[in-house]
Amino acid sequence: MEVDTGSKASLISKNIFKRYFSNQSLRLTGRLVRGTSLPMMGEFTATVCYKNQKALLTVCVVNQDFPALFGLPWMKYIRLDWASLLPEVLSVATEQEPNRDKLIA
Repeated sequence: MEVDTGSKASLISKNIFKRYFSNQSLRLTGRLVRGTSLPMMGEFTATVCYKNQKALLTVCVVNQDFPALFGLPWMKYIRLDWASLLPEVLSVATEQEPNRDKLIA
């Protein structure tokens, strides 16, 4: 599953749904994802577990092959361990702000 802070929903493909969640009933949804309308099969509520956290959250099912996305709405309930997800990004040193006097001159 990929983390997508720009996604307005958390998604799985119809293939993942059929393989792991076929016993779930889908509710119809008219959700827009990524600013475009994706062909949606529906949505269901699932227990999402991450490390020692657990929450009942909505999962949207896309009616095509699509990467599974951990979207922005889940981040309200599940706190991600960003240091373990992005070790290279979090270890990059930042430059200090430029000297303002040199910019004005």
